[in-house]
Amino acid sequence: EHLGRAVNRGEIAISLRLPLARSADAPLVLPAEFVSDRALRCSLPPSAAPGAALLSLSTGGLPTASASGDAHGEGERAHITFRYYAPCALLRLRPNAGPLQGGTLVSCSGRGFVPTGEIIARFSAGGVETCVPAAYICESEVRFLSPGFHDAGETRVQLALNGSVFDESALTFHYQSHGCSLQ
Repeated sequence: EHLGRAVNRGEIAISLRLPLARSADAPLVLPAEFVSDRALRCSLPPSAAPGAALLSLSTGGLPTASASGDAHGEGERAHITFRYYAPCALLRLRPNAGPLQGGTLVSCSGRGFVPTGEIIARFSAGGVETCVPAAYICESEVRFLSPGFHDAGETRVQLALNGSVFDESALTFHYQSHGCSLQ
């Protein structure tokens, strides 16, 4: 309850040190929203560079213990690490078609894939979205199984390296009512 009152009064914030920031640069101070007695939420700004950002909790400008997670000590200030990724580029799906019941092993070629352990592929068409886990193979390939879909036709395929924020680039996967696939 004390934490909630402090957040509501603006006394608690998140300090953010972006990737490639010099140690002499002051961290960004971001407002935090109280979610529960154990959780805060804030919106992080984009980073000009990929890499690790350091987040720490502060009250009234004074550092406090970090939130649960991957905590590290930094002098007197504890922090957690948040990783920014460079946008990936999707270049090709192979095969680019499969049956409505799904189950087609799809190889996605591209650039900038990283082994986050959280990669997902989203198939969307006609207001329906289905997400499936994707396996990192290398910096230029991920693989996933196509999900079953409702209607034959084109679906938009996008990737989220962190499991939640989808890259803007997309490729097309064609669902067919019969079992043959296009290469």
